[in-house]
Amino acid sequence: MSNDTLARLMHLMQFADSALPVGGFSFSNTLESAIEMGVVCDESTLAELTREIVRQATSTDGIAALNAFRAAKDGDYHSIIRCDKALNARKANTEQRLMSQRMGRKLAELIAEITDNDLLRRFYGDIASARTSGTYAVTQGVAFAICEIGERELFSAVCYGAASMVLNAALRTMRITHRQTQRIIFELGDEIDVWYNEVAGLNIEQMHSFYPQIDILAAIHEKGTKRLFMN
Repeated sequence: MSNDTLARLMHLMQFADSALPVGGFSFSNTLESAIEMGVVCDESTLAELTREIVRQATSTDGIAALNAFRAAKDGDYHSIIRCDKALNARKANTEQRLMSQRMGRKLAELIAEITDNDLLRRFYGDIASARTSGTYAVTQGVAFAICEIGERELFSAVCYGAASMVLNAALRTMRITHRQTQRIIFELGDEIDVWYNEVAGLNIEQMHSFYPQIDILAAIHEKGTKRLFMN
C-alpha cells in the first residue's frame, strides 16, 4: 500500500468519524421520538429503525453525494449547486432538512480551513451567504473528491454516518450496550454493496424517499416538549 493510499485511508477515517466536529451528536435522527412512542424498545426494533434510516439515506443523500462527487472531480461547480438544491428539496421534514444544513455548513467550514481548496472555499462562501443550502451529503461528496477518496468509500461513509448518529443516540437514551450497537452496524455492512449498486447509476432527478413513519416521528419530535436532542 503506497503512502498516497494510506493518506486517503486516513482522510476517510477522519471524515467518517462520529467525533468529527460537525454537530452530529446533537441529533438523534428521529430515534428520540421512536423511543417515546414505543416504536423502538430493544435491539431488534433499534436495528429495524436504523436500517430504514440508512435505506432512506441511500436513495437521497447517497445519490446526491455521488453526483456531487463526480461534479467536483470534473470541476463542474454548477452541477454541485444543482445537487445541493435538489437534495435539500427532497428533505420532506423540517428536522432532517435543518440537520443536513447545519452539519453541512460545519463540514464545509472545516474542510475549507484545513484543505485550502478553492472549490470548497467557493462552496462554503455560497453556503455562508445563503446562496445555497450546503447539505451535508453534498458537502461530503465535494470533500471526498478534493481529498481523492473513492466514491464507494464516500457512499459507505454516508451510510455509516446515518447509522452511527442513531446508534450513538441510542446509547444515551435507552438500555442498549456498545456491543449491541456494534453488531447492528456490522450486520448493515453486509448490505452496503447491494445498496451502492442500486443507486450508483442514478442522477439527482431519480432521488426518491417514501418513509412516512420517519417523517411522522420527525414531526412528533418538532412538536414535543421532552427533548434531549436538537430539532
